[in-house]
Amino acid sequence: MSEGDPAALSEASYERLRRATETYREELVVRLAGEAGLRPAEIARVRPADVTTHDHADIAHNFLSVRDEDGEVVRDAYLPADVEHDLRQYARTVGVDAEERVVAVSPRRVQMLVADVGDRAADRTGDDALRDVSTRTLRRFFTRQLLDEGVDPRAVAAVGGWERLASLSTSQSRLVRTSAC
Repeated sequence: MSEGDPAALSEASYERLRRATETYREELVVRLAGEAGLRPAEIARVRPADVTTHDHADIAHNFLSVRDEDGEVVRDAYLPADVEHDLRQYARTVGVDAEERVVAVSPRRVQMLVADVGDRAADRTGDDALRDVSTRTLRRFFTRQLLDEGVDPRAVAAVGGWERLASLSTSQSRLVRTSAC
């Protein structure tokens, strides 16, 4: 975790967290929060049919239709190619049909899975800060990664499902500075 923000997850800590997953489902849950920016309830509603691929300039871009509790699409989240591959592979392996939920657990169970992985990562690495990792921490990691890559803060807010730039997080001070320009 970074010194400036005790809840900030470094790339190295994120990799340690991923290595502490013991099942493909745990790995997928961590990646959907940390690399696609999904909330626990959104992760619990993901279906294989929600994944779409669009070609632009001969490059395939994957998106995930994020649905609300009523099944209505509320936004499209960018889905990195390797996360899309893992999602489809997991769904095929466990026999999830296109319209079935990939991670058929409650949002609370999603949070518990992440906490379990954080505890395991802390035990294995001696980094007790990993015990505090949550889905919120992973979403902050997702946000910071995109901002550090130079993605426009408005685009980050859109793909992450924040209605306002200020909603991203006050710990994202770079976002506030960038959006004020």
